[in-house]
Amino acid sequence: MGDGLGDNVCDYRRAAGWTQEELAHAAGLSASVVRKAEQGGNVRMETLHILARALGEETSALMASAPLEPREPDDGHTLRIMELRKALLPPIGFAVEEPTPDEVPRLAALREVARQVNRSYYGDAYGRLAADLPALIREADAAVRFYDSGPERAEALAVRVGVFRTVARYLTQVREHDLAYESLRRLLADGQALGSELDVASAASGMCWVLMGQGRFAESARLARDTADRIEPERISKAGDDHLAMWGWAHLRAVAGAVRNNQYDEAESSLRLARCAAGALGREVSGTYQSGVTFGPVTVAMAEVEVAAIKGDDRTVLDRADRETLGEKARRTLGAPRPNSWFRHRMDVALAHQRLGRHQEATLELLDVRRKAPAWLSHQRAARDVMAGVHKGRKRSLTPEMREMGAFLGVR
Repeated sequence: MGDGLGDNVCDYRRAAGWTQEELAHAAGLSASVVRKAEQGGNVRMETLHILARALGEETSALMASAPLEPREPDDGHTLRIMELRKALLPPIGFAVEEPTPDEVPRLAALREVARQVNRSYYGDAYGRLAADLPALIREADAAVRFYDSGPERAEALAVRVGVFRTVARYLTQVREHDLAYESLRRLLADGQALGSELDVASAASGMCWVLMGQGRFAESARLARDTADRIEPERISKAGDDHLAMWGWAHLRAVAGAVRNNQYDEAESSLRLARCAAGALGREVSGTYQSGVTFGPVTVAMAEVEVAAIKGDDRTVLDRADRETLGEKARRTLGAPRPNSWFRHRMDVALAHQRLGRHQEATLELLDVRRKAPAWLSHQRAARDVMAGVHKGRKRSLTPEMREMGAFLGVR
């Protein structure tokens, strides 16, 4: 294979005995898209997945040795991200001394601050979150240095685990993958020091998401499966809610990586086990601060819709999006998923509408998400892709809603 994405697409196409036009026809794309991919242009992950599927290859094979997609431009948080970088990656050398706390760290107060900052993440208060996290990291580090033994040491580590979990989620959300990786590495180390299986599994789950953001689908799926195997309950009927929720989420991470890599049998196998975990819970369960996940039948149903979206089965997406387990009545009975998980589900719905030429419906879905989570939506490349598709595919003049949504996302 070649050294980059373009070479790989070309090599696999030639191995199949196809011209660029024949590959484009098999994939349902235009020949210009295939040419762009082979010339090393910036190709969307969705397009790469479609090309791999047409060639009968895993998506990862086309990406071997290819550079990462460029991260979207930041939204003015550059200086705050730099402060986070300094807090996570302080200078190390002979003359660098770690500061001693001015007073005895109060762990109960620090834990409560960490909880409040975590709520800022789920409340999409990203500006406040980026401003608060550097100091919180330093205070958590200082507490761990201060308490070097005894129960206070374990409590200090547990507080820092919660801090790193929030940091990693935020940094993954804003596509700062290198810093998210460092946060997860430190979360994993603290979880191991505590002997906490759930904390280690939480770090691994976050790492799977980072790997997917880097296009490393096979590695993500493998890590997720290994994690699920490690924490599988001996007896499902005796497992606690947190344990079942984390086990189920590990399987959903495996589904996400496998289906993006065209490994549909592996994805279905993991999906069956996720359904098993959700069935044992019987409802959406919001885990404790330790596990930090919400999982249940609604979450699994959203994952099933996501699989259909990735496969390009848009009619199934729309048929299932608001029915049965995902219907409003069922969600009132079973419980609500995490808001961000629900919004990602609605992005799948918007994409299905757009691909079927239902441009106004796609736009209205995005507008609804924007009303509820504008900060979250502003970081979603998928939203920009949907609106770009609307602008390109619209034959008539754009509606006011389309212009509004396009302006918000920077799509012209």
